[in-house]
Amino acid sequence: MKKKTETNPGIKPPIFILFAAALLLTLMNQRLLSGKAVFTDNKDLSGQAIGYAEIQDRAELPQALVLNEKLNAVAAEVVDLQTKKNLLDYNGGQNWPAASLTKLMSAVIVEEFLDPGETIDVPRTGPEDEVIFPGEAYSVGDLEKIMLMSSSNKAAYAFEKHFPEGRFLEMMNEKARDIGMADTNFTDASGLSESSRTSGDDLVKLVQYIWENHRRVFSINRDPKGTITEIKSGQIKEISATHQFAGRPDFLGGKTGFTASAQGNLISIFSVENHPVLILVLGTESRFEESEKILKFITDASRSN
Repeated sequence: MKKKTETNPGIKPPIFILFAAALLLTLMNQRLLSGKAVFTDNKDLSGQAIGYAEIQDRAELPQALVLNEKLNAVAAEVVDLQTKKNLLDYNGGQNWPAASLTKLMSAVIVEEFLDPGETIDVPRTGPEDEVIFPGEAYSVGDLEKIMLMSSSNKAAYAFEKHFPEGRFLEMMNEKARDIGMADTNFTDASGLSESSRTSGDDLVKLVQYIWENHRRVFSINRDPKGTITEIKSGQIKEISATHQFAGRPDFLGGKTGFTASAQGNLISIFSVENHPVLILVLGTESRFEESEKILKFITDASRSN
């Protein structure tokens, strides 16, 4: 197995007015209501990170900003990946089933330990799939594409079984510890297991790591459709993205996740004023609508200044 490194060009930073300042100017006259999502300058008066549920009175946090509509999610975070500034932290420490967001860590191991041209056989055991089938063979690059774009559990399982028994999961959890994901534990490569759990705060760390080191992982999901080639037959197959924002000009990549216990999880990265902005929601049946709501709020606020 071959370890490789990757460098990525950054988004060119024009003069950028901080979201918090723009939002403050826009919403200074609005009430801070209990149960609303609060955008912060990342600190309360004692210098600690704060979530919306902790704010009861504007006097407690003069720079707190209010999202008008209540978020229908267990947790949500918004982060400028360029400045690393946290713009929204709502229940970021809540432990939650990772679902298919697990595949982002699987992709990190693939990126760092496998050659994209290496061939992997689809195992005869494991979850079923509608696109790839037991006995077929794909390049690492194509298998990673279907794992991320179509959220294929079979592809994730194929990567897991390509390594010595248990080693892939060990590497996933070792990497999680290396990048400071203290509340995360992976028990499978796909996220089908309800015991693969994480938190919004930990996922922010994972997204930041991928953005800085393996940006291709996110670029795979920018397009609504792609193709893969089955090596043995030469058959070219078309695959579709599960991420509904794929194909939008402002969408820079992301990942979907869903299980019965997780409900809907969603990672989306958008270009806002030429900055890559992460919008993360966990535990919501309306993950795309909630993400769109947050995106519209911060985009409108930044443009109004």
